[in-house]
Amino acid sequence: MSLEDAFDKYELEEFRDAFNSFDKDSSGVISTLDLKSVMRHIGENPVDALVDDLVNQIGAGDKETLTFLDFLAIMAKKMGKGETTTETEDELIEIFSFTDSNGDCLISIDELREIIHERRKKVSDEELNELLKKFDSGKDDHVDFEMFYNIMMETA
Repeated sequence: MSLEDAFDKYELEEFRDAFNSFDKDSSGVISTLDLKSVMRHIGENPVDALVDDLVNQIGAGDKETLTFLDFLAIMAKKMGKGETTTETEDELIEIFSFTDSNGDCLISIDELREIIHERRKKVSDEELNELLKKFDSGKDDHVDFEMFYNIMMETA
């Protein structure tokens, strides 16, 4: 799957227009300093730390310019699209721990649904229900970390 496949044609058109509006010399690149402005142009309101983190996540932290594909990779990360949505085990532990507010090492099915809908936009309730059956741990409407991890990896 190409990076462009992660977006619909309207998103790609919007991103291309925004990118091109900051590519003043039509060289196919923008300054990394312009990235925040391009993101604002499409309705995002990124903070400096987030922009820096996104640039570093795609491996462009040492570059002074970004191509359109670099920009798409950044937007895919920001929007949780495509192959860029797979969290590390440490990140999943952090998400699970944050959600497990009472410290019983379980989260509710409703909390899992919220996480899935936030982080895995293309997973339907029906698909999630099938995964819950597949990885059922018998915890009465709750999910332990192992089940959470398996479901997150299956939906990545």
